Amino acid sequence: MSHQEKAAPSSADMGLFERYLSLWVAAAIVAGIALGQWAPAIP
Repeated sequence: MSHQEKAAPSSADMGLFERYLSLWVAAAIVAGIALGQWAPAIP
């Protein structure tokens, strides 16, 4: 039996979401903070 290692996907194989994942996370954090400031009554 041979052991095959999976290669990490190159940037050409990654989609828009995966390529900019840290930006999406930062945008979600900022949106959550802004929503909490503008509408604090929403649970």
